[in-house]
Amino acid sequence: MRKINKIVIHRTQSDYGNKDFIRRIHVDQNGWSDIGYHYLIYSPYPTWDSFEHHKPDFNSDGKVVACRPVAEAGAHTIDFDQDMRVITNHNADSIGIALVGMDHFTGKQLESLRTEVRRIRKQYGPIPVFGHDELLTVNPKGKVCPNIEMEHLRAFLNEPVRKPFIGPTRGKLLRTEVH
Repeated sequence: MRKINKIVIHRTQSDYGNKDFIRRIHVDQNGWSDIGYHYLIYSPYPTWDSFEHHKPDFNSDGKVVACRPVAEAGAHTIDFDQDMRVITNHNADSIGIALVGMDHFTGKQLESLRTEVRRIRKQYGPIPVFGHDELLTVNPKGKVCPNIEMEHLRAFLNEPVRKPFIGPTRGKLLRTEVH
């Protein structure tokens, strides 16, 4: 079993997509053996048709889908120097998670990301979370991935989970989520 030392967060650079769509890009266009990420977190637009016609699939939003087996190194984060020589292959010791989207992600996607990060940390220990572009020495064409301010995202991912508050109020029981 390979040693997992970090989680790397990505975006798919498409406002829509599902596992089959990403697989076609990674296998057919990139020539990889499979999807480079270990997990995808869907947006409410799993297909071009749903995106084009503004018909979100609310059951898709935030759905976590396993892609490449975690036992296998991913194909999501390799650091190159200016001459395109490999400096560090971060795939060897990381789990890659991609949010389907370009620069806007839903609350359901981010909640699913937090849940997935916690699940992974429960299994592998308190490993750090990086944005893809934080691990690049040479950033090709100013790439921003996952296009989220990472200190803000890390604070969100590390927030303690609060249980629902159930308590009496004026003789009634109210259930409220504490955030």
